[in-house]
Amino acid sequence: MLGAHKKSPLESGRRGIRLTPVGHVLLKWARQVRFDLEDAKREMSAIGTGLAGQVRIGIVPTATQFLLPAAARRLLHEAPRVSLRTAVGLVDVLTPKLREGELDIVVASEMQPEPGIVSQVVAEDAIVVAASARHELFRGTPTLKDLVPHRWALQPPGAPTRDWLDHTFDRRSLPRPQVQVESTTLLMLPTLIAEKMVVTYRDKGYLSAATQRLIELLAAQQVL
Repeated sequence: MLGAHKKSPLESGRRGIRLTPVGHVLLKWARQVRFDLEDAKREMSAIGTGLAGQVRIGIVPTATQFLLPAAARRLLHEAPRVSLRTAVGLVDVLTPKLREGELDIVVASEMQPEPGIVSQVVAEDAIVVAASARHELFRGTPTLKDLVPHRWALQPPGAPTRDWLDHTFDRRSLPRPQVQVESTTLLMLPTLIAEKMVVTYRDKGYLSAATQRLIELLAAQQVL
């Protein structure tokens, strides 16, 4: 019986058939083979066609306004046969999709190095703490401690800038920011650092000519 063998990919459980540790390994490699075959098919189809096909982009919310529109307009003007499919989300949601081959590239803030993932800087986005001009913070020169009593609008935990901000308060033995508004869709989410915007893609994955051209155009944009 397949489920009874110690190296079987399947086993019987209380809720039915499930994957064994061996099964999870087989599933991982089966997915990789499928993505490699799809990449090979796309690359062969692209031979002689120039800039054409679909570019699958994962992108963080702020870059959808400041970075992508102009680059997308130029690409579509240069290559009318190209189509774009975008998925907007945070890095912790987009990166697994990139890793599994569901996205061609991810445009996001700089991430920790990861085996099999290549990053290329396309812009530097200066982000600062933002408040009303009438806010009491502007009565002097505020320190990090002065920010503690105030409420914030931030990205959810897991976003690189949110994690950096939380850890910055931790390192100074200060309470973390009091988050009043937590959203992935705010266009200007406060933080304390200047960060780089990067395009990431799978190290050995296929990048179509259209995808490569879009990366070039993204790098040519000026983030305000």
